Amino acid sequence: MTSPGRAMIHLRLKQYPEALSSVKSALSQDPNLAEAYAYRGICQYKLGNTLPALHDIERSEEEGFVSPLGLVYHAKALLATGDEEAAAQVLTRCEQELAQGCHERSRITYKLGIDVGAKSDSEAMGEVQEQREDREGARDYKALLLDLHNIV
Repeated sequence: MTSPGRAMIHLRLKQYPEALSSVKSALSQDPNLAEAYAYRGICQYKLGNTLPALHDIERSEEEGFVSPLGLVYHAKALLATGDEEAAAQVLTRCEQELAQGCHERSRITYKLGIDVGAKSDSEAMGEVQEQREDREGARDYKALLLDLHNIV
């Protein structure tokens, strides 16, 4: 298993120092591994290091690794710094990434004749859209962030 893969397991187990160690190991072997910067940023955020987290997540995105989970933590870090406008923009990107991923999965499962997965993806994105429409005009970024985090 790759170091970023181990890091993700440690993250899910809430073993943040171990996750950070795995990511640092991966980056020492390949300093251009964009995925590792995203995971290091998430680790940094979980350990309370907001600015390093923000820097790492932004670097991973600049190098082409964009994931809904990374975007959620990007928005969380921006909110922690007080930049609500930028957090809202990142959350919009997150919704777009989720919609794109669900659309792709739905398209593939439809081609394979698997209807259940496509239906659940469509329903999930419908709920996200409904929640977004409910919040139009109300700047409730933290609630939207929580909704997206629960889906991711």
